[in-house]
Amino acid sequence: MRKGKVINTFENKNINTQKLANMMIGEHQETNLTKQPLSFQETVLKVDNLVAKTINNISFQIKAGEILGIVGVDGNGQQELVSVIMGLIKPHKGKIEYKNIDITNWTVEKIIKQLSIAHIPEDRKTMGLVSSLNVGQNLILKKYYCYPFSKWKILQKKAIKIVENEAIHNFHIGGVEANINVGKLSGGNQQKIILARELSNNPQLIIAMQPTRGLDINATEYIQQQLLKARENGSAILYVSTELEEVRKMSDRLAIIYRGQFMDTINPNTDLEKIGLLMMGIKPTSCTFDKTG
Repeated sequence: MRKGKVINTFENKNINTQKLANMMIGEHQETNLTKQPLSFQETVLKVDNLVAKTINNISFQIKAGEILGIVGVDGNGQQELVSVIMGLIKPHKGKIEYKNIDITNWTVEKIIKQLSIAHIPEDRKTMGLVSSLNVGQNLILKKYYCYPFSKWKILQKKAIKIVENEAIHNFHIGGVEANINVGKLSGGNQQKIILARELSNNPQLIIAMQPTRGLDINATEYIQQQLLKARENGSAILYVSTELEEVRKMSDRLAIIYRGQFMDTINPNTDLEKIGLLMMGIKPTSCTFDKTG
């Protein structure tokens, strides 16, 4: 199966791993993305020998201005990895460093308040937004207690409205009426609200989990272009997706995850069949890998 459809049915004796990999990956699709070559050197995120729930001894690092893509069949530890980095799950062992600061056991509240980290969660409706609140209120979820949005513990509607209007204009958020709840907006507009909030302070690290899931082509390309702009401004980006062609286009390096482990970290232009095999937990003997990170 691929994308909810049965591609073909074979008896075991009539199929091999190469053919199965091809059917899993699907046809190559072009997207209009332009990624500029960059040469930032500062390491922003470093993960060493991380073990937690379904995560088994994962290590990697991401430099400023670099996108590390993580791809694999859904349910192979991607969500757990992001949750550990963001402080939602405590690791059993290993170390997480943000710009040489050990944040291994930091809480999510501490990470949000003290570090320049943006998080685009997998489920925008339950984790990214509060559907019953309006656009402006969702835009200040991380700083509602700060001036100018709060004064004497009272929300300042005028200041919130200014931020809302700026986000609607700068991120082309459509369908917004007075005090409309974000739950009534389209998925693309909901994702743009999350993006506007998370990119508002020029984060040095962006963790994007399935950032274009369920979006149409236009909304998908818009989200991707905004992340590429952040990359050009020096953000380090962890880009997690089950859409192989998407993550290949976006990434500078590509990590293949299978059953909670990185099979390898490779050049995104590596042959599709070989990537497909790695996603199945099989290491081809003829791959040329990028061992950095």
